[in-house]
Amino acid sequence: MKICKKCLLSSPYPRISFDEKGICNFCNEIEAGKGRLLDYSRNEAVFREKFDRVRGKYKYDVLIGVSGGKDGAYVAYQLKNKFKLRVLAYTNDLGLITDRARENIHKLVKKLGVDHVFYKPRESLIRKMFRNAVMLYGHPCFACTSAHFLVGTRLALEYKVPIRAHGRSPYQILKDFSRGNIDFVRLNLDNNLLPYDAKRNRVVLEKTLEQIWGFFLDKLIVRVRRQEFFREIFPRKLSREITQTNEVPEFLAYFLSEPYDEKAMFALLERECGMVFPATPKLLSHFDCVIHDASNYLLNKVNGFSVLEQELCAMVRLGALSREEALKRLEAEACLFKEPVDSLKTLKKMCGIERIPTGSIVFNAKIITKLSRRLKALFKMLKFGFVKGN
Repeated sequence: MKICKKCLLSSPYPRISFDEKGICNFCNEIEAGKGRLLDYSRNEAVFREKFDRVRGKYKYDVLIGVSGGKDGAYVAYQLKNKFKLRVLAYTNDLGLITDRARENIHKLVKKLGVDHVFYKPRESLIRKMFRNAVMLYGHPCFACTSAHFLVGTRLALEYKVPIRAHGRSPYQILKDFSRGNIDFVRLNLDNNLLPYDAKRNRVVLEKTLEQIWGFFLDKLIVRVRRQEFFREIFPRKLSREITQTNEVPEFLAYFLSEPYDEKAMFALLERECGMVFPATPKLLSHFDCVIHDASNYLLNKVNGFSVLEQELCAMVRLGALSREEALKRLEAEACLFKEPVDSLKTLKKMCGIERIPTGSIVFNAKIITKLSRRLKALFKMLKFGFVKGN
């Protein structure tokens, strides 16, 4: 098994390859592109131009999701105070928010004096979505991120908000930065860094939704639940509206415009908004999600890597952390090595699968994952052979 000489990724990781120096393609591709991606002064100027274009045009200038954690809260604070925008905050409650996070949301919204939409889809639909995601992929993250994107897009369209900002860190955005990655956040990066263009903006949103529909509807939402899904998450009329309107909301990665500093963010939000965080928060922690440990544990068991490992590798590639420091932080994540009983119990209860052993979930998801990768590789090989033959 090969391990990258620069980051922590090893040969089982999907789409990985190594050069003659033992450096993985993910490290090389970020190295080649980070000058453009992390040119904060240039990117901020591009963002300001986009903000100025929509400023005062509608009731709200920008929409931002807040979950009670630091990232969305900090972005909301900066949009309101640094950029002087009219902010609409929203929370998509899928039953994952901790009590402390709920209190933080209340404190943040009150302090900033912004309007806030608290959206909660029907519990029966969420249960089915999460159950299918866990049984197919071994963890619920695909269902969660897709539902958040769709609900956010829905609210932006319904409230006529021209920009959707999000608080994903550079390490989340760039954790799987490669030519083969079709993650919906990646689809929006180039658009974020270019001057506003209505036609391109609409094309990017349509491609993003197409990608999400591809696995979300076909794999996670059974046909008898489709009508409920459209009613609760993303009404059909909004898809038609996107193709007919001149302007659609842009999905903007805020942290392309300024350096990411967790400690400074914690301090500002505690001081200015009265938010409460763990006394000694771990690097890249997610205390605001009640099933975070269970999801990380299952993802690691099924795929051999975790989201934390991906983000730590991105930090190493961007020079924010040494390889040794990243490894030490990874080893301190107890849920990757010891079954997080309480968090798994909460996840299983949400999904209605309390009686299914964790080992069975992992075993079945491993089979499905391996089969899926082999079929993709076969399809790619056949497609390449067909193109070459012609």
